[in-house]
Amino acid sequence: TIKRALFRITPKLFGILVKHKLGLDKVKFILCGGAPLNEEIERFLDRIGIKIVQGYGLSEASPLISVNPPTKTKFGSVGKVIESCNIELRDKNKEGHGIIFAKGPNIFLGYYKNLESTKEVLKDGWLDTGDIGYLDDEDYLYITGREKFVIVNQGGKNIYPEEIEERLKTSNLVKDSVVFSKDDKNIVAIIQPEELAIKDKHLDEVKTMVYNHVLDINKQLESYKRVNKVYITTKDFEKTSTQKIKRNFLTNSSCGVCGKTSLDTVEVIKNDKLNLSFPKIQKKIIMKFPELLMNEQSGFSKTGGIHASSLIGDSGKVIATKEDVGRHNALDKLVGYV
Repeated sequence: TIKRALFRITPKLFGILVKHKLGLDKVKFILCGGAPLNEEIERFLDRIGIKIVQGYGLSEASPLISVNPPTKTKFGSVGKVIESCNIELRDKNKEGHGIIFAKGPNIFLGYYKNLESTKEVLKDGWLDTGDIGYLDDEDYLYITGREKFVIVNQGGKNIYPEEIEERLKTSNLVKDSVVFSKDDKNIVAIIQPEELAIKDKHLDEVKTMVYNHVLDINKQLESYKRVNKVYITTKDFEKTSTQKIKRNFLTNSSCGVCGKTSLDTVEVIKNDKLNLSFPKIQKKIIMKFPELLMNEQSGFSKTGGIHASSLIGDSGKVIATKEDVGRHNALDKLVGYV
């Protein structure tokens, strides 16, 4: 279409037309806060000349802790800490991500007539934000998750559900999602599909659409962050006044995974020592790697002679141990794509 061609040729001119259509001709920049902004969206808006300035804060911080300088913003960052406030990153992990504590005249004195809750968040004048973040070499702050939601797997690596949820929502298929783990090993996602995307579609077709989308997202994630199981729900998640999903239902398990009823299951990967036994997954591997799946006589020529029969058993199951993955690059790639 003309609009798409215009965007490809001159995105800034396309942006001028969009701003005029929306009545934003005189707007210099848009302040954004309250929830994470997808970096792809931020980059797209910047490309068409709509500048987004992200900031970060809480009501308890009156309400600002950091903000991007309008003349020097960084994609994905919530900017630099304001001059009247100081922050500390405590309990840092190996990547330098820590819990954000803030102190300054903007920090509140406490909750009205609620000393117990005040003591939980105010510690020697420092506000425990409950958020996890890190600073880059120019002291720009990045938020990576919430302390109470972070998953620490058995290898000690931190997994931030918000990161995976943001990636899942890059598709028009996904309206909302919640990512969590009950055992700090298997990553589970509850996905609410967008109503228009699944309108007039059979449940099996919706399952396939969700299945393929999660597989695509898994390709973009490190192996320890990949989603192992997906639940589909058509019901809206309960949200706060700022449109953040309330996750307290996860602690009230009635279906073995979460407190929500009428969930339909799409098993993306049955993670039993990477024993991948689902026919759809086997087909997906064959489709993605026809040059790697050979017969029992051929084996894997690119992995130092590993034999195909060691991967595909008589029952048709695709079998791979963690040790195999560590030793053979092609096998690592193979398992990575499921």
